[in-house]
Amino acid sequence: ASMLFGIEYPTAAKAFVSMTCYQHKFWKFMFTQPTLAAVQKCAPPDFTEVYGTDRLTRIFDATEIPIETPSDRCAQALTFSKYKSHNTVKLLGAITPGGAAVFSSDAYPGRVTDDKLTRACGFVGTMGPGEAAAADKGFLSSKPLFAAQGKELRMPAVRNRTLTGDQVADSSAQSNLRIHIERAFAGPKSYRMLGGEIRITQVDLVGMIFSTVFLCHVNFHRPLTGSTDFR
Repeated sequence: ASMLFGIEYPTAAKAFVSMTCYQHKFWKFMFTQPTLAAVQKCAPPDFTEVYGTDRLTRIFDATEIPIETPSDRCAQALTFSKYKSHNTVKLLGAITPGGAAVFSSDAYPGRVTDDKLTRACGFVGTMGPGEAAAADKGFLSSKPLFAAQGKELRMPAVRNRTLTGDQVADSSAQSNLRIHIERAFAGPKSYRMLGGEIRITQVDLVGMIFSTVFLCHVNFHRPLTGSTDFR
């Protein structure tokens, strides 16, 4: 921007920061949380069949973005992700069964567990009473949190014992539907700023940047799940 518009770098940087903050608030306001009726109207029928409820309104998961290694050792420990073997920040995002992006959290240190991330970001509070969300088995510890707020968390059977053929088939069917949240995450990460390693000087902005790009990239493109009228 500095080169394109012939302005000083500090001026361009200030404009980028202020517009990032504005865009983050603007798009979160524009893309409000949908009602249960709106989600049900646009949900593909296979979600109701696989999850056994017509009250499923969210598919959610966590994603990680690599960052530069902090010089502070405490920060290094807090952001080091064993899953990625790299220093990262971690975010939680959610879409509806119809494929609309409806939630993106702030960025948290990469070492945070999925359960702690879910509790800290306030995601469950965005759902209505009696609604259900779908996730993978990494969020098993979050079930009591959902139950305490009158919500439900649906996930595949835990493999602490031999699964039946029906359970294996059910787990596979759920995985085929949850893949859409991974597709939603892939969109923002196709942009250079979010697809590579985030500079330490930009870590405080990455949550706002990802949220803005996530909401806009998903909701202004063709539906992820084949629905045509979720907007």
